[in-house]
Amino acid sequence: MQNRIIFITGRKGSGKTAFATSLVNRQYLSGRRVFAINPTNSMFEAPPSGTPVLPGSPTITTTAELLDPAFDTRSLVIIPGVDPSVAESCFQYVFACGNMVLLVDEVDLWLSHTRPSETLLSIIRYGRHRQIDLCAISQRPANVVRDLTAQADFIVMFQSTENRDVEYLAARIGRDSAEMVRNLPQFKPLIYSAYTGGVVKGGTL
Repeated sequence: MQNRIIFITGRKGSGKTAFATSLVNRQYLSGRRVFAINPTNSMFEAPPSGTPVLPGSPTITTTAELLDPAFDTRSLVIIPGVDPSVAESCFQYVFACGNMVLLVDEVDLWLSHTRPSETLLSIIRYGRHRQIDLCAISQRPANVVRDLTAQADFIVMFQSTENRDVEYLAARIGRDSAEMVRNLPQFKPLIYSAYTGGVVKGGTL
């Protein structure tokens, strides 16, 4: 990842979390600082590779912990729970610091059409200038503001059969590619590249 935005979508159990954790773990193990926002704690219940996301990194649940000087150079796992201000504080911290990878699971919680996070929108629009890579995950692409898919360098699509979601993807990647998403086998993604305007051969990043 090099100042990129990667959007991962697909129905529950289709493989998107395993793909995202593998992608982000590679960045972490190469020395990049990573913030992983995981509202449901699902990434840590049964890691598909047998290795936790960001092994040995602290897990925090409050804004006060985020401000702890002991974490100034650490990767962090953030579980916002019922307090949305924790994630918002994390977005502000990432944007201010720059030079890191931000993984946001269930991103539609903060990028819905009705109340999107202005800070997360700033990361989408201007994060490249601050060396921020964003990896965002959502089951329902139609529930996410279009800024994310419009700015995404890669859209990683696992099986999705909801008509509204397929229509949404069709507007971004074309009808033929979007229709292929309906019949994808489990754990087999279709990856669209904004650089080439087409599907990535081999289905890997």
